[in-house]
Amino acid sequence: MLQFLPGSRPLPINGNLLMMDQLTHRSLAKLADKYSGVCHVRVGFLDAFAISTPDMARQVVQVQDRVFSNHPTTIAITYLTYDRADVAFARTPIESWASIRDEADCHPPHHRWSHKRARLQPHQQHHLPGGVDQKEFIRILQEFSKFFGAFNIGDFIPWLSWMDVQGMNERLKVARQALDWLIDKIIE
Repeated sequence: MLQFLPGSRPLPINGNLLMMDQLTHRSLAKLADKYSGVCHVRVGFLDAFAISTPDMARQVVQVQDRVFSNHPTTIAITYLTYDRADVAFARTPIESWASIRDEADCHPPHHRWSHKRARLQPHQQHHLPGGVDQKEFIRILQEFSKFFGAFNIGDFIPWLSWMDVQGMNERLKVARQALDWLIDKIIE
């Protein structure tokens, strides 16, 4: 067996899955705190590392981002982003955010938007292009956010994903259809 960082001893098939509660990021943070800010966990068939200190997070996100950027993705992310065809979950890491900012600076915003800012009032109804209701758009984005962070047993034990014991696959289809409908409405 490989020597990893300290962590709880995993069970043979499900690893440390029994230790996870519904909000996995919180349970991982608690576990990392228990082992001085960083620990190894076996989640189903995946080896993972949990960190909970700002210095370690800075190392992962800023200093060693190329090493950590190509991590496995969840079923929800793969499905909702059309097999990671977006910037946030792209397979290949972006060279640097500075290069993206430089590119954006080369293309100034349209004149009328650069000098005017609309203030959104909570009591007013706002619509996006195509007559799309802003509240509906936000509701769909919030649903996507829930799926991106949701626990799905199929992500950690792949041979159980066909069973869809949590009903996640059907809910993912409904969410993606809602966003597709919304985007089609905006484009028309």
